[in-house]
Amino acid sequence: MKKEVEILCRLGGTKRTALRKLSALEPVGTKRTVDTYYFDPKRPALRPKKGRLTECFRLRRQGDGCRLAYKVDHFRRGEWMYSDEHETAVAEADVMEAIVCRLGLKPLVVVDMVKHLFRSPEYEVAVEEVRSLGLFIEVESRRAVTEGEVAAERRRIRAFLSGLGLAVGEEMNSGKPELLLAQKPGKG
Repeated sequence: MKKEVEILCRLGGTKRTALRKLSALEPVGTKRTVDTYYFDPKRPALRPKKGRLTECFRLRRQGDGCRLAYKVDHFRRGEWMYSDEHETAVAEADVMEAIVCRLGLKPLVVVDMVKHLFRSPEYEVAVEEVRSLGLFIEVESRRAVTEGEVAAERRRIRAFLSGLGLAVGEEMNSGKPELLLAQKPGKG
């Protein structure tokens, strides 16, 4: 399990400008990612509460690969701070999807995006084109962060993001699944 510490913002300006400015970082590549988030009708922890997910179960399809994740979000005074992320590779996405559905979990929301990935020694940076939502930038720490270091790491990420010279909106206090849920009446 790792602590996922990241900052997500809407990206202003154009994708082309952002990619040009990020070219100073190590390019990792471009990947289409389809994340299916599931809810469990029998477990309150895996259902949205007032439009927010506090725990989530996700099946990620990316290229020929597939990953399964269970995340538990941690908040401080209503602000998302980090997630405990339990993630593993899965050999066959279709088989895993069938297993998940046979266990009674139901698809909640699908996040379909193209990620343009870059890396610095400390951070992974993604320019994300998210279907039905638009353009985002996400900066995630590559460090192993303890719970006591989360606030300081978030400050370092903000400073790094500010130094990139990109036009960014306010920091999002929710993830892409919550933003998509907000577009669906009766899902929160």
